[in-house]
Amino acid sequence: SVAKYIGSGANSYGYYGVYDGSLYFGQNLVPSYSPTSVGLIEIAGGKVTGYAMSLNLSRGGWGEIHMTGGAFNLYSNNSGTQPHILGATGGTGGGGQAVLTMAAGGGNPTISCPWGDWFQLCARSSDFTAIMNLNAGVVNVSKIIAGGSRDATARAYLNFNGGTYKQLYYGENVFGTGATALDRVTIYEGGMTIDAPYTVTIAADTPLQAPSGRGVAKIELPENFENGKYIGPPEVRISGGGGEGATAHALYDPLTMSVTNIVVTCPGWDYESAPTATICSYDRATTNECVVTLTEGEQVGGGLTIAGNNVVNMNAANTYRGDTVIASSANLNANVEGAVPADSTVFFNGSGQLVTANGVTKHRKFGVDCAVALKSGAKSIWYPCPSGSTVELRNVDSIPEDGKSVTLAYFLGAGAVMPTPIGYDAEKYRARYVPVTVGKDKGLALKCSFRRGLLMIVR
Repeated sequence: SVAKYIGSGANSYGYYGVYDGSLYFGQNLVPSYSPTSVGLIEIAGGKVTGYAMSLNLSRGGWGEIHMTGGAFNLYSNNSGTQPHILGATGGTGGGGQAVLTMAAGGGNPTISCPWGDWFQLCARSSDFTAIMNLNAGVVNVSKIIAGGSRDATARAYLNFNGGTYKQLYYGENVFGTGATALDRVTIYEGGMTIDAPYTVTIAADTPLQAPSGRGVAKIELPENFENGKYIGPPEVRISGGGGEGATAHALYDPLTMSVTNIVVTCPGWDYESAPTATICSYDRATTNECVVTLTEGEQVGGGLTIAGNNVVNMNAANTYRGDTVIASSANLNANVEGAVPADSTVFFNGSGQLVTANGVTKHRKFGVDCAVALKSGAKSIWYPCPSGSTVELRNVDSIPEDGKSVTLAYFLGAGAVMPTPIGYDAEKYRARYVPVTVGKDKGLALKCSFRRGLLMIVR
């Protein structure tokens, strides 16, 4: 029932690894309490639960939480009126960083604030960077916003590369607005999912962006450094190169007390040259410079998936580069021009709708994943096909050569018009119920438009 400080004193280092089991604590959890300290937590499995508390990841020093599995449940003192902070106030000094990363690695990490709390990135006023990397798993909170009293040297970044933001209670401006708007929300190649069991609103000043320019692709350990004596992973410090936002984590083996590798947890953006990356020695007396490799060219961005059963109000003009997938019954209200980027293909894998800024409901393409259908085990799967849809078969190459196939049957509404797919007899399409067998040689040719109906995949 006392606060937990990990890296408390000046120039100190603290590490806590949770690999399995359950950890319960009360009051605050503070990795990197001193502005000159380092505090790291790794969660690879099990369950970490804090009651009557607040997470304060760094008070000016270097704080990091790296999750590859397990569950992290946070209950505040005030039942939904308290933030959990990356870059908390207190202490003097600057130049620190707070990074919370959820990464793939054998588990499905989850963070949840069941009482409705939220995350605040960078409550400090200056000379600090707070970064949340959602590369896997699910964050179930009411909102993720920036501190409201920051100057241009205090930065708040949210990055997606395969992770999910799941709305907890009704969310207005879930990434902030005005003074609390995050400085950047970036979608990398792995994509972003918004799960909307409640209404989600994204403000005009928090657009979903693609990564720009070159990023950090790889960081290699130094060739000659003394390994085997570390009590925990050293922090990886990245600086220079003309860009921003890159983060990395040193993988640690507690059995051998060794650093085994370095993984890039966010490539960052706009690097003109390779930045400097360092790790300290086991006794923290010296620093070792690593070998850094940038991406060969412009980075590849990812797409946006809408899940859940409510409404996502998109008030921002976005620049992400991947597909837009409405994967459930949730509706995406594109309230401004560019809310869905012009070069983003929209797929409908559920009954949800896309409503444009002028109130027109659009269904541009209806994506059918053949691989998923084959692996589902069900004898048939029905998909509702909205008005004006185009059916596009995806992952046809996953259908094996051994004769396995799926059958697509279209049940058309009155007056529906369907062009004849290449390679099929037009006579078949005079009936209202039309089976078509899909294989490697025919699947790509089947692309049919119609006004209304149901699509069924039959094994």
